[in-house]
Amino acid sequence: MAEEEESEQEEEPGEADMEADGPKGAWLKQFVILAVLVLIGQSVVAYFLVTEQIMPWYFGEEETTEAVKEAEALKREPVIVEAPVLYDVPEMIVNPQDFHTIRYLNVKMSLEFDLQETLDMVEADPVTPAKLVEVIRTTLNMTSFYDMDEARERGPLRKKIADEVNESGLLGEGSVRKVNFERFVAQ
Repeated sequence: MAEEEESEQEEEPGEADMEADGPKGAWLKQFVILAVLVLIGQSVVAYFLVTEQIMPWYFGEEETTEAVKEAEALKREPVIVEAPVLYDVPEMIVNPQDFHTIRYLNVKMSLEFDLQETLDMVEADPVTPAKLVEVIRTTLNMTSFYDMDEARERGPLRKKIADEVNESGLLGEGSVRKVNFERFVAQ
């Protein structure tokens, strides 16, 4: 019996140690599980905060959607632009006025008419294009070389050509709206 008591006593302290370790071990397991659950919860919250709040703000997606909404509110009807009515004047070489030396001007231009009927009239009559070229050639011959050798001086030259063609009466009721130089070589 003494042996049995000793074996029971030996087992009792071991059981007591296990029982003492048991609550500590259970407490440690609960703490680890709780910590893992808290980390998972924080990860889920951080993911939603980053994807729903921070990323759109950082990349300006909210501003883009607001800008798109404002642009849609301000949509205008498209403006219909009519194609210009152009007449190509044949290339010509003229000698502008210059008292010191002989100069020449190689020019190719187009005239923009205000009406399609004016273009049809010019193209239908075989004499009118030749008369237009003569009016333009005379205007360029009478203009001093120094009044056309720089780019800033070509604006007044365009206006002068348009005025001369309009005053010639060759276009009937139509008129030249604009003169466009395709080539302008002055030497």
